[in-house]
Formats: sequence, C-alpha cells, structure tokens
Amino acid sequence: KALEIIDPDIIKEFNSAGATYELYKNKLLPKYNDLRKSGQIEFVTFHQSYGYEEFVEGIKPIIENDLDDRDFYEISSRSENKSQLSYEIVSGCFKRLSLLAKKIVATTQKAEIKQTSNYWKLSLGNTAISEAEIVYQYCLDNSVVQLGYGYGVDLSNANSSEEVKKLLVDESEYKSNDYAFRVCNTFKNKIKINDFIIISHGNTKFKAIAQVVGEYTFLSESIADEKGVFTGNLPVKWVYISKDLLPYEKILNKKFSQQALYNIKSNIEIDKFQDFINPDDNNSMNKKYVSIIDEINRRNISKIFGELITLIEESKREVMAVTLPYSGESFSVPNNLYIIGTMNTADRSIALMDTALRRRFDFVEMQPDYDALEEEATYNDVNLSKLLQVINQRIEYLYDRDHTIGHAYFIGITDFAGLCSVFANKIIPLLQEYFYDDWEKIRLVLADNQIEGKIKPVELAKKYQFIQANQTNATELFGESKNDSIETGKIIYTVNTSLKTQEINVQAFIKIYDIKTTLDEQHAEPIVNTETSQDQGS
Repeated sequence: KALEIIDPDIIKEFNSAGATYELYKNKLLPKYNDLRKSGQIEFVTFHQSYGYEEFVEGIKPIIENDLDDRDFYEISSRSENKSQLSYEIVSGCFKRLSLLAKKIVATTQKAEIKQTSNYWKLSLGNTAISEAEIVYQYCLDNSVVQLGYGYGVDLSNANSSEEVKKLLVDESEYKSNDYAFRVCNTFKNKIKINDFIIISHGNTKFKAIAQVVGEYTFLSESIADEKGVFTGNLPVKWVYISKDLLPYEKILNKKFSQQALYNIKSNIEIDKFQDFINPDDNNSMNKKYVSIIDEINRRNISKIFGELITLIEESKREVMAVTLPYSGESFSVPNNLYIIGTMNTADRSIALMDTALRRRFDFVEMQPDYDALEEEATYNDVNLSKLLQVINQRIEYLYDRDHTIGHAYFIGITDFAGLCSVFANKIIPLLQEYFYDDWEKIRLVLADNQIEGKIKPVELAKKYQFIQANQTNATELFGESKNDSIETGKIIYTVNTSLKTQEINVQAFIKIYDIKTTLDEQHAEPIVNTETSQDQGS
C-alpha cells in the first residue's frame, strides 16, 4: 500500500506481470527498502512500552565526553569534569517524517556540485547565546561565513597548521587548546572554493547551505563582541536559506556533532543533497511520505499521538498548528504525509478504538488471498490454495470470519517438510488457541473425524489424522475405585508424532479439502472402505 501511494506505476507493472511472490521479492521489496533508506517511508511497531516521547518528541539524556571536540562556548562554560550528563529534546519518528515531508519555504540558488567538492558542518555561533543570530544574519547579508575562534588574529599568511598554531599562541589567549588550533587551520587552509558548508542548528537540524566562492579574508573588527572572535571570513554563495529549521535526514545519514567545524563528507547522502539544492520542481512538489504503524491497536493511540490526533484529520492538515510541549515549536501535519496502521482482526482490542479515532482512518479489510498461493509449488499433490480455503470455511462456521488464517503462513514453503513444519508449529497451535483446546472442533477443521470408521484397521486410519483420539479406561489407569467423580472412560487427544518428523502420509493434508480422493486412494492400495464393503456385501 505504501508503494501504491508513493509510486503507483510500479504497482501497476507488478499486477500486470502476474503479481507473483518472486516478483514481489525481486522488485517490490528492494523498492520499499530503498524508500525506507531515503526517508520516504517510516516503519514503527506499537508495543506496551511505546509512548509519545518515541513517536512525537521527548527528552533524552546525553553523556558527554571528550569536551575538546565541543564548541568553544560550550567548553568555556563548563567545569573540568570530562564526563557530564545533559539532556536533549529529541524528535520522535512521526515528527521527523512530518518535517521531511513538509514543503519548504526557502530562498535558493542553483549550485554546481563538482567531484572535488568537499562538505563541512559549521556552527555560526552557539545557539544558546544571543550573538548567534547577529552573526548568522551578518553572514547572510554579507555573503560570508565566519568562525568563532581567533581572538582577532589575522591568519591570512598562515599556510600550514604549524604557522596557524604559532600565530594563535603568540598573539591570542590560546596557549594549549589543540582543538582551537585544529579548527582554525581547517577554516583557513582546508576549506576550498566549490566546497559546501552546512549551517547547523543543534545536533539534529540545519538552516542553510553555502558554497565557498573565495579565499580566507580577515575582518579587523568583530561584529559580535569586544573580544574580536568573529574575524575570519570565507566568501560564499548562499545556495539554500530555509525559513524553518530542517531535519538532518534530508541530506545526511548521521546527526551533527557539537564540534564547531568539521568534515561531513562521509555522512552526506550525495543523491539527496543533489536533489535538495537542485530539485526537480515537479518531483519535489509531488513527493509523498508514508508512516507505517504496525500493531496500531496495541497501545492507547490517543495517548501516543497526543495533540496531533486533531492534526491528522484531512481538514486540519497544514491549516492548523499546535505548540509542542517539550520543544515549544509550532507544528502541523503536511498533506503529503500518509498514515497506514495495521492490526489483526482476531485481536478483539480493536473494539477499544473510539469513534473519534475511527473517523480519522479508512478501514480496509485484508482477507486471505488464495490466489497468492496458486503460484506456490504443489507438494506431493497438496493444493495449498484449496487447503487454506476449506480450513477457513470451517473456521468461519465454527468460530467467525475474523479468525480466518492468512495466506502468509504458507508463503515461502519450499518442500513437503516445510508444509509439515508450518502445520506442526503454527497452524495447529493457532487452532488450539482459537478453540480453547476443544480438540473435537480442531478435528472437524482438519477433517480428522471424516476418516474414522471408513478406513480399517483403526491404527491405519490414525496415520491420516493430525489429531488422534484415544479411548482411555479409568480402571486400567487407577484400578478399581469407588470414587464416583472419576469417569469410567475418557478420550485423550494427541498430535500425530509423525507430523513433526515429516513422515505423515500426504493424504492427511489432501483429505482436508478432498476426502473422496483420500478414501479412493486407500481403497486402491487396497485398504477396506467399510461403507463401500457393506454396500457391496448387501
């Protein structure tokens, strides 16, 4: 269904080619996995410990080590303790997907990506300090990027890391800060023309992308503060300036580090980045996203969605926004985000879904697809499609249609041993659960009752039964007893042991949907069919 929403053409091709399981594995599944990797499909399973924090947003503890790799302002404001606990507001899977799907309001310029282009992450000031916006706006207005290190030292003539370090030691307050030396050398000597610089906001978002167009220059006066920190400049062309903060997943496969400046080429998704800065307008505007929620009825949906339960309504999409409780951000659900929830109809907890929630979803029943089994190999003349169909007809009669068995149990069976394994480990235990160990009903479903009295001797008939009924005498078990509460005789049911060893006769399966063929086969061996013998005798 997700593929049908995002790429309906591939589903049309799949159906016209026969919709086989092999085609599904070789064509649809790889496409689905590609879309998951690209971020257009998000898959999540609701379970008992799943909550609002994982789905929308929450607070996550972060243990911070290696402070030398943190931003200068972060380092200077902390103690010498090398391991500190902090907390970070983290977006949940649905919020992340919504931000990816959201149509971006941005200022853009076309940019050429060269094979020699490198990619850098840069923090334009600490987002927790007021001068950050001053620096950012100055850079936008003057088509430059700046580094918050340097203390007014002109690095124009420092062409190596040794020269950069010497200048900073001699002319600034830096005496032993290796990170400061390293990052200043990167800014001055490693970033080249045609490289791209991504301006981050925290660890998970970014707000602009610039392409370097010139060499390092020195600004004699800082625009930020009296210390002269922001004095190094790189001329750039702003190729992307977003009105909103954007999730890192749009262009990266890993979230940002808190380092002020570092190389992110290994984390860039080149195809995503290319599409992002030079989008195909038609494709970009029509791109659809799908959130798949498996076992959606396993949790309290209203509790997990929270205030978003209103926003997912079709009439509220993009026209209504709420303020999220942790981040305080204004949030709305885009029109191009689709939600697919899956549940098992046999699970009666679907009755707990209230009317208000039901009207936000369309309910599409997925009945067993017997045609999907037509392509499966016929093992020892067992027709899997007919087998499942007859089993489900009997379940529907004895129980209800919500408990019919899905065709997925039989998909992928490659031999007779596999069929025996499915029956022994899945089908029979499932029937036990359905009928609360009422073995006679299970025997009715599997046609074990139809063998009795028609194949002799009895021990031979039992070879074709999945559930064998054995009469047990109380006297033989307990001896003579005056306890009237003990039944004199009782039927004990056992699962045919030859099923687990895959030695069961194939007619045990065939008889489920074609008892006549089974009886005829046994008569030809020859095995006496009692009813036929009596008719002939009369």
